[in-house]
Amino acid sequence: MAIDPEPPSGPPEASSIRPAAAPATAASPRLVLFVALIAGLAAWLAGESPPVIRPPEAVKTDVMGFSVVSQTAESARAADRMNAVRYFGLSAAIAGLAMAWVGSILGRGSLLTKAMVVLFGAIACGSLAGLSMPLFEYGHAMGLSEMVDSMLVHLLLWLPVGGLVGLTLGLSGGRPREIPARMFAGMVGAGLGVVLYEMIGGIALPTGGAGLPLPREAGARLAALLLVLPSAAFLAARATSDASASSGEQRSGG
Repeated sequence: MAIDPEPPSGPPEASSIRPAAAPATAASPRLVLFVALIAGLAAWLAGESPPVIRPPEAVKTDVMGFSVVSQTAESARAADRMNAVRYFGLSAAIAGLAMAWVGSILGRGSLLTKAMVVLFGAIACGSLAGLSMPLFEYGHAMGLSEMVDSMLVHLLLWLPVGGLVGLTLGLSGGRPREIPARMFAGMVGAGLGVVLYEMIGGIALPTGGAGLPLPREAGARLAALLLVLPSAAFLAARATSDASASSGEQRSGG
């Protein structure tokens, strides 16, 4: 009669120990970056449509006793303000929905909940964009240099968008206490994108109105989207990755 050997009583060999798999969101910065690039292109295509970028309205005025219908400085400023509201609100919505989609695939959280957060966040981003043109003109009146004025206004426009991107990704992580860090990372990424845009726009797009709150030319608007949105999304995803990796190490160490 054969006797089965007794199982070893010592600790398991090191080769048999496998580290716990990291959450899917921890390995997704590249995917998030790719989706952010696609979202930037989609936001540009949607933003260039006539319902978003509209010319100033022609206003009837009296000139030397004659009625003339033409664009005025007031109608041009009003058009610039409303164009910025629509453009940045739409860009924030598209970027936020793209990140919500990625987060729902790789992480946790209700897509409907994140879509509602994106909706209110996009409204807030659009509302802040409405303040950009008056603040830009105020900066000029205060004697700020064009570069400093442009930088401050673009930070006002894009930092909330970066925060919304980080918030949307943070809602997919399953750890609410980490959401502020991800929002901060998204805002830092947006700020870095703005700095790159200011440096590149002044050199490569000298006639595109890159220093305006909403650039005049489509190429300058595309450059802003493709520099800011991927930077914000990538840093927010990296913050998620680092947080998940460190928590995984703590669990395995314990």
